[in-house]
Amino acid sequence: MHLPEFADQPPTEVYASLLGRGVYLASIRTMYRVLAEAGETGERRNQRAPHVYTKPSLTATAPNQVWTWDITKLATTQKGVFLMAYVIIDLFSRYVVGWMLAAKECKHLAAQLFAETIARHGVEPGPGSVLGDIIRSGVADVVRLRHIFRQVHESLIVVNAHRVNAGVMPETPPEGSLADFFLIERKEPEEIAATIRTLVKERIPHRFGLDPVDDIQVLTPMHRGLLGAATLNTELQALLNPSGEFGDARGPDAAGRRQGDADPQQLRPLGLQRGHRPPS
Repeated sequence: MHLPEFADQPPTEVYASLLGRGVYLASIRTMYRVLAEAGETGERRNQRAPHVYTKPSLTATAPNQVWTWDITKLATTQKGVFLMAYVIIDLFSRYVVGWMLAAKECKHLAAQLFAETIARHGVEPGPGSVLGDIIRSGVADVVRLRHIFRQVHESLIVVNAHRVNAGVMPETPPEGSLADFFLIERKEPEEIAATIRTLVKERIPHRFGLDPVDDIQVLTPMHRGLLGAATLNTELQALLNPSGEFGDARGPDAAGRRQGDADPQQLRPLGLQRGHRPPS
């Protein structure tokens, strides 16, 4: 029972393995009795120790910081026919910020409800911080990388990576230098998109001698919107590859739909009302 090949197997498996080789040493009951005398009747497998995870939670200190939503099935007067009630509630005020009644559960209807509710309450949508929330919650093991490789030590990429990890603003290079890190501040999405087009087509190729199609990559944390991957993909293709000479880079359209997706305009809700306060 202590041999490496049997160290993590119960007596029943050890008995069957030996019997398959034509070897009989003892009955299963005798194996258990011998293990009990040695105090080894516990779990024999090499298992990971249990880990206590912190239960994730969200806290709101003001309205419109955290919304919670759900879909509830409502019975009708007709047997077997149900309606779906989409409800969005503000976590801080318990205010029903938006609701909708529909005949089915549909992601397009949910997206429409959220878009109209966000616009009605003037909430600025953003990419969120899902990864940061997971890291702070403690539900997953986290490894923090302290060393940066494949960059020279004088690189501003290395310097500013450490500064960002320390919560300090990045260091900008002197005017006119050929550094490998630059910080360009723009506030409006239209200005950011225009700057990206200028950088990719003119400034970076002229300054560093790089090919805008083969040598430059644009990364964005969003998929939809004016600065999302879908829109930037379409605009950069029209700017750098209008004839399709370098291949077709089309992805989802600006609304995030791919060929074959249902058009959200064809899926109309049965009712859509402004958020209301529940009766006191």
